[in-house]
Amino acid sequence: MPASFLASAPAALARVAADAAQLRDSHLAAVAASAAALAGSPSAASLASDPFLRLVRDKLAVIGRLETARAALASLSAVHALAATARSQLAAASAAPAPPAPPAPPAPPAMPSQSPPSSPSSPSSTPSHVEPQHLTAAIQSYLGLPAAVAPEIARLLATESSAACPSTASRLHALRAVEASFLPVYAFVRQTADALYSDIRAHLASITASLLIDKLNWPKPATSEAVAAAWPAISALFRTSMLLVHPDDLLSTLAPSKPLPEAGTCSLLPVEFLLAPIRQSFRFHFSGKKPTNDLDRPELFCSFIVRILADQCDAVALLVQPIVDQAYAVSVSTGSAAAVSTPNAKDVFVRGLADLVQQKVTRSLPKLLANPAALLRTVDELLAFDAKIRESYIQPLTVDAPWPGCAAVILGNKSHFATWLSVEKQAALARFGELAADPKCWSRAFATMADIDDERVVVFADRFKNLMVTLRDQLVRLPSTLQRLAFVSDILLPPIDKYVAQIDQELWRHQATFVAVNDANYTLERKGSRLQHLARCASSLNAVHMMIRSWCDDPIFLALSREVCDDLEAETSGDYPSIFADIVSQFQESTDKIAQTIVDDIIHDVRESLWTYLKRRNWLDTADDVQQASAGTVSPSLQEALRVLGHYLNSVCEDMPRALFRSAVLRPVASQLDDHLWSKVVIRSQFSCLGGCQLKQDVHNGLHRVLRTFHASPARLLPKVSDAVAILGLDREASGPDGIDIYSVMLAAIEEDETLPAILEQIGVFHLDAKDVREVVGRRIEAMGDF
Repeated sequence: MPASFLASAPAALARVAADAAQLRDSHLAAVAASAAALAGSPSAASLASDPFLRLVRDKLAVIGRLETARAALASLSAVHALAATARSQLAAASAAPAPPAPPAPPAPPAMPSQSPPSSPSSPSSTPSHVEPQHLTAAIQSYLGLPAAVAPEIARLLATESSAACPSTASRLHALRAVEASFLPVYAFVRQTADALYSDIRAHLASITASLLIDKLNWPKPATSEAVAAAWPAISALFRTSMLLVHPDDLLSTLAPSKPLPEAGTCSLLPVEFLLAPIRQSFRFHFSGKKPTNDLDRPELFCSFIVRILADQCDAVALLVQPIVDQAYAVSVSTGSAAAVSTPNAKDVFVRGLADLVQQKVTRSLPKLLANPAALLRTVDELLAFDAKIRESYIQPLTVDAPWPGCAAVILGNKSHFATWLSVEKQAALARFGELAADPKCWSRAFATMADIDDERVVVFADRFKNLMVTLRDQLVRLPSTLQRLAFVSDILLPPIDKYVAQIDQELWRHQATFVAVNDANYTLERKGSRLQHLARCASSLNAVHMMIRSWCDDPIFLALSREVCDDLEAETSGDYPSIFADIVSQFQESTDKIAQTIVDDIIHDVRESLWTYLKRRNWLDTADDVQQASAGTVSPSLQEALRVLGHYLNSVCEDMPRALFRSAVLRPVASQLDDHLWSKVVIRSQFSCLGGCQLKQDVHNGLHRVLRTFHASPARLLPKVSDAVAILGLDREASGPDGIDIYSVMLAAIEEDETLPAILEQIGVFHLDAKDVREVVGRRIEAMGDF
């Protein structure tokens, strides 16, 4: 025990002993004797085990409670004198027709005076005899005492040998005398108990703060050597403080039906002593005109508390909790407290620090509501602070009463929450406007990492996704389901609608810009750049679309979907529709619309470039045909179409995710090109052997070569044309015994021979049915007249 405390203790205890000596009470006399004994032997052991502190806990505050009046009155010799006075007054009252109010006995010196309550009116005539049980009921009703106290007072006031029983009114006058004598005693005892508690607590707090600051530099981290040197004295002070109980708190130990406070909600003096220097430092830094008290920088006081928690939380649990456990175990074993869960010192410490943040925000609330930017920043910091506390430090006491968090100071008020929601919505939409107005918004976000950038995200989509993730993180930190639903409706959904509208606006601009085919500015590079911009719009939609689809399976949004369905009393089969279902459909429709525009533009220009190639109505043998077919080259009239097709597909593929490009652009373009060549070339033309071979060269060395850049099996993209050229390019004579010539296919097709499927499979025809095969075979000049 520190010497400074021992030096000041005798004087303080002697003063309490002198005050207590003025009471004519055996219990307070014992207190005075114990205090005098303690003042004569000031040692750490006596301070921890002396009956004085136990008496403060177990006796002195008990006397200060009306609920313990029976125990006090039963042991006070003054009560017997009061009873004698009451009996004489009762006798005088029976002889006098209207007894005057008896004067109150003189109060002890230095006791505060208190006037007795007015006497209630009573009937003029009462029964001549009042049984003790009736007197007990009257006493209990008049004084407001518990049922266990009133019989003792009734026994002291009743007279067994009175010849003439006094009236009820006279008895009540006597009770007034008892009360007038008891109230000053009660007030003085209560005042003495409070003063004694305050003195001891003030001494302990002062000495503990000096040790914590001087020896440990609290609340900064201390070395293990410093802790080892200072902890014995500090722990002795903490153990002593656990013996000190306020008189108001002793009711729970005396009434078993009223348990002690639950862990984490009561005030532990060791933790209070640890918090006192921190509170002083917090007020110094974050009040007044200090630079750190900046309304626009709430992260300063939040990080101040988080840093202390990170430095000291484990130390509180390791060093203080054993002292609390020991004190509660002793209380339960001695019967002075009911068996309850031991308070968690760490939780009390964390909640005490969090209270500093709540008080700071409460004081700053009027200024925050008048400053939207500061309000947004403060709420963001408080939500992050609450999430950190819940995740790392605090444990909810019960499921029904979780820690509300510091943000509840603002968000817990409906009016303040609506204000914050409105400001947050304006900020989100303003941020979206900045993203859309950025001149580089349609540039590739990861152009330098094109080899690993599978999503082909542009700057606009990447920043918008970051904005959505930020808003989603804010949503998760909101404690209330109703607040989360309001956040989704007012803040999360409007930017998404704006985003889709912005993409639709880009598509409208593309479609509204008409350039004639014969325009000098209508170059291949310019049209490719326009399609490239549409591809970036599609990839942007796809990136955000994938993010929102993942939110549909997020537990947070699934819970909100269930809440919405329950509120609407919707009938579901167990699968609740997502709150993003309509948005997902809207994104898909917009993506399909852009992809269809790209496909239409590509097919339009490819068909225009095929015009010369399609002018050739027959593919009969000519010198040019023989020369080209034998050389294996592509027809010159097809070169332009191949160049247009390759340039457009390459422009789109560079700025669109590969999966989306194949499904939304490549396959539709190839399908339409396949149908176009089938209907315009294969079905409408006549082919010689060399003409069929030339068409086969055009498809294999031309179209397949272009498409192979984007797909490993180009024949699967042009199934009908690829199968048709496999038939049209057959020789007149088989090259070997197992070879297939055009006549074998003709004969099997004419006769509908069952060997036809095997023959087609052998030459690589898998997609044409028998009718289409006969149609293709009939295009060969050798079959004229037979089909």
